[in-house]
Amino acid sequence: MKTAEELDHLKAQNTIERQKSTYLQMEIDSQKPQPRRKVVWHPQARYPKPEEIWRAKELKIEKEDRKRKRQAEKQESRKKNDTIVVADESRS
Repeated sequence: MKTAEELDHLKAQNTIERQKSTYLQMEIDSQKPQPRRKVVWHPQARYPKPEEIWRAKELKIEKEDRKRKRQAEKQESRKKNDTIVVADESRS
């Protein structure tokens, strides 16, 4: 009986440590420099027009907003699904 309880405890600790590791890895990845978005412009023009530059910036902001929203939804669903049940030791 004690061995099973110890295994359950170790399993719970392992799960918590894995979640911490995943979170820290995501933090590291978020700190890495992001690639720049290529500005789409008319090939005959020498330089992109200000409107094209602004459009590229707007697209980048929209993409980042969608990404943040997706991450928030994932995090929220993980909070709902990651319920760890710890054995009540007073019953033993």
